Amino acid sequence: MKGEIAMHQNGYAGFWVRAAARIIDIFAILVVYWLFYLANKLGAAIGFLPPLPVEQSTSGEGFASIINIIRGLFVLGFIPFYFVWLHGTYGQTFGKMAMGVKVVNLDGSRLNYWQAFRRWMVEIVFGSVLGAFLLVTLGLLWMILNFVLGKIASFISIVRYLQDAFEWVIGLAIILLAPIPIAIMYAPAAFDLRKQGLHDRICHTLVVRHERSLAGPIPTTESAHALLDKDTEGTL
Repeated sequence: MKGEIAMHQNGYAGFWVRAAARIIDIFAILVVYWLFYLANKLGAAIGFLPPLPVEQSTSGEGFASIINIIRGLFVLGFIPFYFVWLHGTYGQTFGKMAMGVKVVNLDGSRLNYWQAFRRWMVEIVFGSVLGAFLLVTLGLLWMILNFVLGKIASFISIVRYLQDAFEWVIGLAIILLAPIPIAIMYAPAAFDLRKQGLHDRICHTLVVRHERSLAGPIPTTESAHALLDKDTEGTL
């Protein structure tokens, strides 16, 4: 019994494996965008394509051309296409392929495209909400302290230097704290019995090690704990 539970636990992909897969995904996406940008620059240099929209913004000529619409659709659509199509087709992004893990439903079946899209949307929405909350909190903090320091600076001039320094601190804090929303979403995977993140729990999915074969239905958290307790009692 203990071996069965251990096999299931070892079959789940933990926090650091998933973090490494995400880093690989980010790198792959950045490479694609860099190649896209390079192709457009070279195409514009030889006259095959019009200049990029940013370069056309000063003149306004051809800004809403078909080429620019296609460019915009690619820029906006590639990331959801990357995650939804790969998860719906293979259950894996390139990062997950490299790390030997894949996304499955609770019964071990493969995700369809709608399930892959829903999972991606939940991840984006949660990340956006948490990120917006963080930015609003820091913004309010900056407004309050900036107002207080401004009042004090009207009497003590040296406080103006503190006011300027505080703006740099807030800007640095935004940069350093930007990954926190994603970390909060993935943090439960470091402690959960089945290594589920928040979006996994909402969408009823698991990230498992692809090189392992999970025989039979995957146990729920409650049943797994019950089996562990029963096995512990049997050894006493």
